[in-house]
Amino acid sequence: MRTQRWLLAVGLVLTCLASAAELPPVQWAGEPRLDLTGGLSARLVTPQTADDDLPAFQPINTLALGGYQTSDTLLQFKLAVQNTTSDPQTLWLYVEDPILNTLILRYDGTRFQVGESLPFNRRPLALNGYGFVMDFAPGEIKTIEGEGTGTLISLPLTLWQPEVLMAETQASGFRDILFFGIMLALTLFTLLFYSATRVRAYLAFGLFSLFLTLCLSLLFGYAQRFLWPQWPGFSAPMAAISLYAMIGFFAWMAPQMIGNRHQPAWLSQSMNWALGGLICLGLVFLLVSNRPLLMAWPVVWGLGAVPILTLMLIVELRHGSRRALRFSIAWSPMIMALLLLAGSTLGWIPFSQNLISLVLLGVVLSAVLFATIITLYLRESILKRQHLEQETLRFKTEQAAELKREVDRRTAELTESNRRLNLLALTDPLTGLPNRRHLDDFGDVAKRLSIETGKPLRVAIMDLDYFKSINDSLGHDVGDVVLNQLASLLSAECIDTPTEARLVGRVGGEEFSMISYGEHEAEFEQRLQRLRQTVATLEIPELQGKHITVSIGWAEADPSGSISGAFRRADQALYRAKESGRNQVVADRWQRSSTASRSLRTGTSGTATRSPSRPNDH
Repeated sequence: MRTQRWLLAVGLVLTCLASAAELPPVQWAGEPRLDLTGGLSARLVTPQTADDDLPAFQPINTLALGGYQTSDTLLQFKLAVQNTTSDPQTLWLYVEDPILNTLILRYDGTRFQVGESLPFNRRPLALNGYGFVMDFAPGEIKTIEGEGTGTLISLPLTLWQPEVLMAETQASGFRDILFFGIMLALTLFTLLFYSATRVRAYLAFGLFSLFLTLCLSLLFGYAQRFLWPQWPGFSAPMAAISLYAMIGFFAWMAPQMIGNRHQPAWLSQSMNWALGGLICLGLVFLLVSNRPLLMAWPVVWGLGAVPILTLMLIVELRHGSRRALRFSIAWSPMIMALLLLAGSTLGWIPFSQNLISLVLLGVVLSAVLFATIITLYLRESILKRQHLEQETLRFKTEQAAELKREVDRRTAELTESNRRLNLLALTDPLTGLPNRRHLDDFGDVAKRLSIETGKPLRVAIMDLDYFKSINDSLGHDVGDVVLNQLASLLSAECIDTPTEARLVGRVGGEEFSMISYGEHEAEFEQRLQRLRQTVATLEIPELQGKHITVSIGWAEADPSGSISGAFRRADQALYRAKESGRNQVVADRWQRSSTASRSLRTGTSGTATRSPSRPNDH
C-alpha cells in the first residue's frame, strides 16, 4: 500500500510537470490503424528520484525498458493526437500489453485506472489489452498523459477504427482459441497415453503442455478476462507458478525422452541438479519478495538449459539414437518459439501480433510432431509385442472401444447440456420470455434490417404500476403469478407475419420490453393500447379482487441512430407515463416536431419530454 500511494503521488506530480510541455501531435488522417509509439515521450522514475532531479521526457524507444523492472519503477508518458480529417471521429486507443500491473490514463478531463492488479470490469472495453474510447472533433488535438507500473513494462500504443480493431480481435481470438484447443487436446492425449503406458516422459510432457497453455493464457490476457476477472490477485502467483512449472516439467521431460529406462541420457543427472537449483533459488527470491528476480530467474535458467539439452542431443545422436533424432526434430520449432518469447520478455525482440503468431505456430507444430512421434512409438510397441500379447491386445482394443463409446456418450451429454445452457442464456427463468441478451441480439438484427429495407423499427418498455406493493402485501409468490400472467399476454401479442417481426422479453423486475419491425405505427399504437386495457381488466384470483395496471413508453428508432438510443427515448416516455398518472401509453418519435406529448389513453400520441429519472413505484 505504501508503494502504491507513493506511485500515485509521484504520478500526480509528474503529470503536472508534464502537462506544461508542448507535444508534437501524431496526426490521424483516416488510417484503420495508427501506431502512436513514434510520437510517445516517456521517462522512468523511482522512489529515490528527487523532485528537482527528475529526468527529462524522451522518445520511448530510447528508454531502457527491456527486461524486468522493480515494482516501484514508474513509467510516466505523454502524447498528443490530432484528427486531421474534416469529420468527427470515434476511435479506440489500444494498449496491446495485457500484463501491466497498473495503467493510469488521462484525457478529456477523465482519469482511467486499469491493470493486471485490478478487476477486469474496470476496463472501458472488454479486450485482452487495454482499450479506451476517444471522440475527436474535426481538427481536434487531444493530449494523453499517464503512467504505468509492472514487472515487464512495455507500451505498444495504437489508435484504431473500432470496426477494424474488432475484426482484428476476432481474427486473433479465433487463432488463439484454435491454439488453446489444440494444446488442451494434446495435454489430454499425452495424459491418456501415460495412463496406458506408465511412461513418465508422457506425464511430464502432458503437464508441461498444460502449464505452457496456462502461461500463454496469462501472457495474452485470457486468464484474467475469463478465468478470474474479479480476482486480479490470482494473476501474479499463477504467473510464477505456471512459469516455474512449465520450465521445470520441460527439464524433467527432456532427459527421459532422449534416453530410456535402461540407459539414461548423458548429463541427465546434471540436469536434475540444475532443476533443484531452479526451485531452490526461486524459493529464495519468493522469501525476499523480489518479484523481478523471481520472474526473470526461470527465463534465464531456461536459456542456460538450452545448451545443455543441445549437448545431450549431440551425444545421443552420435551414439545412433533414433529416439534422440526424432525428439530433436520435434523440439526445434517449440524451442525456437520459446526463445523468441523469452527474447520479447527480456526486451530484445518487439512484442507484436506477428511474434505471437510465430510463437503459437512453433508450439503447435511441435505439438503435432510430438503427437506423431508418440503415435509411431505406440505403433512400434504394438508390432513388437503382437505375437506375444494377442489376448492383451484384444483386451486393450475392447477398452479403447468402451472408451470411445464413453467419449461419444459424454459428448452427446455435453452437446445436450450446451443446448440447454444456450436456451437458458437467452430465456428468463421465471416467465419463459426472452431475456435482455436475447432482446439485444434481436434488436441488432432488426436494426440492420430496418436500415437495409427502410421499414420502421419501434421499441416499447412496459412497467407494472405499484408492483412493489403487491410483493409487500401479498408476497413474492403472488408477484410471480402476476408476472407470468403479463408474460402470457405479451406472448400472445407477438405473433410474427410474413412482413413483420416482433419480440417481447423481460428485462428485469416488473419491466418488459418489446421490439417491433415492419409494423405500421397505427397498428403498433393499437397493439400497445389493447395490451394496456387488457391488463387493466385482467382478473387474477391471487390478487384478492385487486387489479393491476401497466405504464408503457415507446419510441420509433432513428434510422441514423442506435437501437439503444431508441430504448433510452422509450424509457423517457415511460417516465412521462408514470409522471402523468400511470396506466397509459406515451410515445416518443425520432422526428422532431412542435406537437406536444399526448397520452394514448385518450387515443392520441406525441413526443415525451425528457426527464432525468423515473419515479419509484411503491
